[in-house]
Amino acid sequence: MHIHFSSRYRCLEFFLQLRQNFFVRGVLLPFSLCYRLTTALRLWLYLRVLPRYRLPATTISIGNLTSGGSGKTPVTIAIAQQLLAQRERVAVLSRGYGSSLRRHEYVVLRGGRTVLGKTDVRHLDEPRMLSQALPQAVVIAAARRFAAWQAYLAHARDDLPTCVLLDDGFQHVQIERDLDIVLLNAEQPFADQRLLPCGMLREPCQALRRANLVLFTRATATAPSSAHIQQVQSYTPHTAQVQFNTPRLLPTPATRIAFSAALCPVLFICGVAAPAKVLAALQELNVSVHSAIYLADHEPVDRDAVQRLARQVQAMVLTAKDYWRDSDFYDQQLLPVYVVELVVDFDFSVWQKLR
Repeated sequence: MHIHFSSRYRCLEFFLQLRQNFFVRGVLLPFSLCYRLTTALRLWLYLRVLPRYRLPATTISIGNLTSGGSGKTPVTIAIAQQLLAQRERVAVLSRGYGSSLRRHEYVVLRGGRTVLGKTDVRHLDEPRMLSQALPQAVVIAAARRFAAWQAYLAHARDDLPTCVLLDDGFQHVQIERDLDIVLLNAEQPFADQRLLPCGMLREPCQALRRANLVLFTRATATAPSSAHIQQVQSYTPHTAQVQFNTPRLLPTPATRIAFSAALCPVLFICGVAAPAKVLAALQELNVSVHSAIYLADHEPVDRDAVQRLARQVQAMVLTAKDYWRDSDFYDQQLLPVYVVELVVDFDFSVWQKLR
């Protein structure tokens, strides 16, 4: 198996390795201090001076303390599905990061289709993924989420949502929330406990005091450690563990056959924080991978490279986010295309008791 790395992925990996150097960290330290002061000032302004807005619905924020790799989108989908099963009318507010949306633009999706706002949005991966997985929910993607919410309310005056999920909303303090859920990777909850760009933290660990519930994702029999649990519970008492079970391979809408061993070897395309773990999960499913393409988060794929490598395989396998970023391209392929779906397992009653 040969792994092809995009130039952006290589640059990111080079930076992450370079950042381990003591002298490089010394150079980056002033930038981390400026970042910390800026985030602290922004938080103080929103909590003390600037207006905050309350939505006319139960508002639940699902966010991160670190940058990337916590499995936020699958957990958001799982929580939304639980709410829909309880007959709640659900809306998801997403920032639409990595797409062609400009600051003043927005898009409203339902059942995977655009129902309001800009229609020719490119690379809108996570909102499309959310809308496809949650056909009964409304997904609103915008950099200015409250302004997009107001535009949606002006359009849809009846049958309004009863529950709103703020996707990646822990740092989006402009909108008040009834419940703040923070996800931490159980293997490295605080990474190296350094703020960006020296480390992976978006905020200091003390920011967990704003959280109502911390979910340790990617939990196994040995993770999270008791020391990590105690550290988190010193800030917020409520914690729970989330496991991602063995994934499933689902055909895309343009692929009409179920995956089988006869479709091996495959081309694997992955643009998430930990591609090696997804690759290992595929190998547990006995999927033979001929070659793989690793992309940076939210990076569009090199279509010429895909078509060149596709001549050597029987099928393509992608993460859901990678498929929805370039779904028009993959739907045109002659090869069958499959999506890796993570199966989330955790006790929903834990967060429901906090509502």
